[in-house]
Formats: sequence, C-alpha cells, structure tokens
Amino acid sequence: MRLFNAIIRQILSATDETGPFLSALGGRCLKGIGVILPLLLPLISLSQTIDVKQDGTGDYAQIQDAVDHAWPGDTVLVWPGTYYENLAINGKGLILGSLLMTTGDQAYKYSTIIDGGQNGSCISIEYVDASFEVNGFTLTNGGNCDYGGGIKI
Repeated sequence: MRLFNAIIRQILSATDETGPFLSALGGRCLKGIGVILPLLLPLISLSQTIDVKQDGTGDYAQIQDAVDHAWPGDTVLVWPGTYYENLAINGKGLILGSLLMTTGDQAYKYSTIIDGGQNGSCISIEYVDASFEVNGFTLTNGGNCDYGGGIKI
C-alpha cells in the first residue's frame, strides 16, 4: 500500500503535463490514468503513518525528516527516546504523536522526549490548519528564544 501511495502522490505532484512518473513510461498511459484515477481516489486513503525510531528501523530516525516528507493528513508516529531537535512545522495539517496515541499508555508521554537544547522552541508551528495535532510528548530545554520555549505558535 505504501508503494501505491507513493506512486499516486508522484502522479498528483507532477509539474508538467505527464509528470516524471508518466514521462518514464513515455506518457502513453496518461489518458488511461486520467480515466481510472478519479474512480480510484474515493476508494483509497492517501494519508499514511510515518514511523520515527532512533535505532533506524523506522521510516526515519529524526522527527524533522519525517515531518518534512509528510503530506497533509499523515500521522508522524514517534517511538520512545530523546530526540535532540527543534522542530519546524510549517503549513502541514498532520498529526505528530508518540505511541500514547496508538496504545493509550500514558507512560509514553514521559519516555518520548523532544529536547530543544536551549536553541529555541522545541516545536515551532506556523501556517497550519485546525487539523494539526501534537500528542504525547515531554518537551524540555526549549529556550533562548523570545516566545514559546516548548511550543511556539
């Protein structure tokens, strides 16, 4: 399903008439895709869950990398650990959460830590819609900034 979503996203983000995916196919299936794609879109979900694990077994090892590659509607699921980052969430309507979201186990909000290293806000949020959510983290060492050491909106 992840490969299918990637192909659909590539088609939808095409910048020219045929897009890079269809150009590789010689543009021959553009007409067929144009007929089939509208029929399939209501049946599929383009949102996905992106796993962040420090040990490298997830999709990404850093939260910011996952956020940068997420699309609106995606969930960035962060596994336990201390992440030394200052996150910038700009224009993305996504869900950012720890395993608390999927398990209901309150312990995950204490074991999934974003450490800002006194280099600014732990999470800076700009230009997002109401569908954005942050859930289940401990934010620490956010500082050396004018506003919002933990979360700046």
